[in-house]
Amino acid sequence: MSKYNKSYEEYVEVFKSKCEELGRTIKAQELRRCEFDLPSDKWFVYNCPDSNVKTYRDFIEYLGYVNKYRKYNFEIAFEEFAKRGLYLPPQEYTSCAIPLKYICPRHPDAIQHKSLNCLLFDEYERGNGCNLCYGEARRGSGSHLWKGGISKLHIYLRDFLKDWKINSMKMCNYKCVITGDAFDIIHHLYSYNKILKETLDEVNIPIYSTIAEYTTEELDLLKTAIYNKHCEYPLGVCLTEELHKLFHNIYGKGDNTPEQFEEFKIRYNNGELINV
Repeated sequence: MSKYNKSYEEYVEVFKSKCEELGRTIKAQELRRCEFDLPSDKWFVYNCPDSNVKTYRDFIEYLGYVNKYRKYNFEIAFEEFAKRGLYLPPQEYTSCAIPLKYICPRHPDAIQHKSLNCLLFDEYERGNGCNLCYGEARRGSGSHLWKGGISKLHIYLRDFLKDWKINSMKMCNYKCVITGDAFDIIHHLYSYNKILKETLDEVNIPIYSTIAEYTTEELDLLKTAIYNKHCEYPLGVCLTEELHKLFHNIYGKGDNTPEQFEEFKIRYNNGELINV
C-alpha cells in the first residue's frame, strides 16, 4: 500500500498552496528532505498525467510556474547568477530556457553555459550552480586536479583564490579594463609565478612532482599562504582573451609587473599595437 494517502491532484493543490506561502516554487531538494510533508520530486514527475513531463523542471513548467513569481529578463538572470557567486557577462537574453554564458571566479579561464531555468529548477543539488565546481565536489578533495596526483602545484593552487578573483572582478566592474567589453580572463598584474615562488620560499616546503606527494597539512598551509601573498600585491585586471594573449606575446610569461601592464595599456590606447 502506498504511503501517500491522497490523490495526485490533491497533492498538487497542497504543492501549489505551499508555493504561494513561500512566494516561490519548492526546490527538489526540499521535497527530498520532506520539509513540507509532500511526496518527492520524482513522485510528482512519475505520476504526472502529462507524458511530456520527464524532469522536475518539466513539472514546474507543467504547473505554469516558470514565470509565475517573477518576470525574467537579463537583470533578473544577472541577479540570480550573482546570488551564487557567478558572473553573467553582458549578452543577448531571449528566454529563460536558452543557455547563457557565465564565469565562476574559481574557474575564470572557463566560459561555461547554463540556462536560467536550469539554474533555478535543476533536478539535482548542484551547489552554487557552476558545472566545474559540481564536478570537483563529486570527485572530492576540493579540486578536479586532485585525483591521480598528476597536477602541478601552481595549477592546483589557482583553485583557492576565490575571494581574490571576486574582488578583482568587482574592481573592474566585470568588464575588460581596456576595451570595456565582456572579459574572459583575470590577468595577474604581479606575476602569479613570482607570487608562488615567494610563497614557497616563506613556507619552506619542497616542490614535489605531483600533488599526491603533499600532506593535507602542507596543502592547507600552502593554500592560506598563497592567498595571503596575493593580498600583498595589486588585484588582477579583467581582460578579453585577445588582449591577454597580446600582452604575453609582447612581454612574455612568468615575470610580469604592474609597470609592464601600464605601458601595454598606453601603447594599446595610442594605437601602437594594432599590427603586432
